[in-house]
Amino acid sequence: MRDERKYRDDLERRFLDNALRTRTRGFRLLLVAALMWLYVLARLLLPPGILLTSGGEHGAGCDGPLLFEEIRSGYDDGIANVCVLEPWPMIFAVLALSLPVGLAGAILYVRGVLSASLGHYIRTMTRR
Repeated sequence: MRDERKYRDDLERRFLDNALRTRTRGFRLLLVAALMWLYVLARLLLPPGILLTSGGEHGAGCDGPLLFEEIRSGYDDGIANVCVLEPWPMIFAVLALSLPVGLAGAILYVRGVLSASLGHYIRTMTRR
């Protein structure tokens, strides 16, 4: 025969531990998404020489931040400034990846907080 009080306390402890783990996973995913947004912000506001860039052809015209870079057109009506075009695919890729990561993090964090709150509420209502 099992001790009902000990069994119930063990179930409550495991439920709250699971809620804490879920909340921690959600917080970590939110932190990863925030770091992705900081990377995008840094790419837009800092000059390309400060950040490590992957194999780009940055010439003398790539001195300013990307957000304030002047768009110059070439003789064939194309954009002659490579600094303006090159980083955008990576920036959009990081932004696109940060959205599901942030959404999953928010869902897990809220689920963990609500589970812990529900566990505390049930414990206070059932204790005699």
